[in-house]
Amino acid sequence: MPKKIYSVNFCLTAIAFILLTLYSFSQIDLNLTLSGYLYYQKFQNMMIGLGYYRRPLSAAIYLILLVLIFLTYLKWLKLIRKYKISRNQLKWLLLIIVLAGIFSYPAFSHDIFNYLFDARIVTKYHLNPYVYSALDFPRDLWTRFMHWTHRTYPYGPVWLAATIPFSFIGFQKFVLTLLSFKFLFVLIYSGNLFLIGKITASPEKGLNMGNMLYFGLNPLVIIESLVSPHNESLMLFFLLLFFYYYWSNKKGQALMFLGFSVLVKYLTGAVIPLLFIPVKKLKENREFFLTVSLAAVALLLLYQIYIREAYPWYFLTIIGIISLITNSYLRLFAIVLSFSALLRYVPFIYYGRYDQTALLLTEVLFLLPLALIVTLPLFKISFKR
Repeated sequence: MPKKIYSVNFCLTAIAFILLTLYSFSQIDLNLTLSGYLYYQKFQNMMIGLGYYRRPLSAAIYLILLVLIFLTYLKWLKLIRKYKISRNQLKWLLLIIVLAGIFSYPAFSHDIFNYLFDARIVTKYHLNPYVYSALDFPRDLWTRFMHWTHRTYPYGPVWLAATIPFSFIGFQKFVLTLLSFKFLFVLIYSGNLFLIGKITASPEKGLNMGNMLYFGLNPLVIIESLVSPHNESLMLFFLLLFFYYYWSNKKGQALMFLGFSVLVKYLTGAVIPLLFIPVKKLKENREFFLTVSLAAVALLLLYQIYIREAYPWYFLTIIGIISLITNSYLRLFAIVLSFSALLRYVPFIYYGRYDQTALLLTEVLFLLPLALIVTLPLFKISFKR
C-alpha cells in the first residue's frame, strides 16, 4: 500500500480510537475510582460530567465517533481491495487498536467486572463460583461497581479455567487485575485474527490479510473484544481452531476444540449436529459448510435474542464466521449488522435508563438498518466486489 495513502488513513484511525478511549471514561461507574492521582481525578470528574450530566451531548459524541470509526473501517476495506498491505503496516495498524482497547474503560458493559469477580471467588476466597455469587461477599469493595451480583457462574468451565491465571497475575489489585484481563482479551483477539488469516490463506500469498482486516478492524469486534470485552471472543477462537483442524483432517483435535468452544458459552453447540449429516458436499465444500454453520449458529442466536435481547456482543461469532466466507452480500450484511448493533447503546447514553421510550428507540435503531439491507436483494442490486 502506498505510504502516503496508508499514513493518512492510519492517522484518521488513530485519532478515532484515541478519542474513543478518552470518551469511554465518560461511562465510568460512579462508585469506581481507578486512581487517586490528582490530574487523573480532574479528568475523571470532567468525563463524569459529560457522561452523566450532559447526556444529549454525550450521545451525540458517541454517534459521531461511531460514524468516524466506521468510515475509516470502510476506507480500509476499499484500500485493501486496491492495494496490498504489508505485514509491517498491518502490525502498526493493529497496535494502535490494541493499545486503545487495553487503556479504554469498559464503557458499554459491566460484564468484565463479573468475569473478574467470578475468578476472584476462586483465587481469593477458594470457593466455587457455580455455588457462590458476589452477593455472598458483601464486604468486598469490588461489589460496589458490579451488576448482576445475585447470579452464580453462568458460563462453561473452559472460560473459568482461562480467567483464573490472569486473576492470579492481578494479585487481587483491581486495576492490575483489570489490565491483566484486558491483556487476555488482546491475546484472544490476536489469535482470532491469525486463525482467520490462516484458515483462508493461499499457498502463493500466505495469510489472507484482507480477511484479517475485515474482521479485526470491524468496530463492533474492537468494542466488544477489546474495549468492553466479552467471552464470545474465546468461544469464537476455539470455533476457528475447530474449522482449521477439521479441514486439516485432524478430526480428533477438531472435535476437542469444538468442545472447548461449547464449554465457553454453549452457542457453538449448534455446529455439532452438522458433523452427523451424511451429505458429501457438506463435508468437502468449505464455503457450503461455513454457510450452513453460520445458519445453525444464527438460528440458535435468534432464540437467545428472543428470550433476552440483541446484545451487540452476541454477534461476534456471526461476524467471525462471515469473515471466512467470500459471499459479498453476507459481508455487507455483517457490516450493517455491526453498525446497527452498536446503535443500540445510543438511547441508554442519551436517557441514562431503559424505560419504554428508550427501549422502543433501541429496537428502531437496531432494526431499521437491518431492514434496509435485507430488502436490498429484492431490487436486484449487485454485491460483487
